[in-house]
Amino acid sequence: ILIANEFKKNMVFLLWKFIQCMGGVPLFLFFLILLSVSLFAVIMTPLRALTLPQAFLIVVTLATVLNALIIALCNPDLTVYFCYSQFMLYCLAGFLCREKQC
Repeated sequence: ILIANEFKKNMVFLLWKFIQCMGGVPLFLFFLILLSVSLFAVIMTPLRALTLPQAFLIVVTLATVLNALIIALCNPDLTVYFCYSQFMLYCLAGFLCREKQC
């Protein structure tokens, strides 16, 4: 009922909470671009030609975005649940470093 009264205002508020849960505007844009490029790559290539690194990037990006979305909607004050997103970011950094042979 509260969301229906001022739908646009409440949706903007939820979007802003989601962006804050993602780590701010820069990280949100990074994941949005990464997700867009990954989905474009999946659409343009057959599913059987999907490599393990591409699948890993897609899964990490989706898991991070969905985790932040669920936390933003349910209870943004419980920072304990952000450890999953942080762990995925560490895995992503290690994966990208390994691919570039840091």
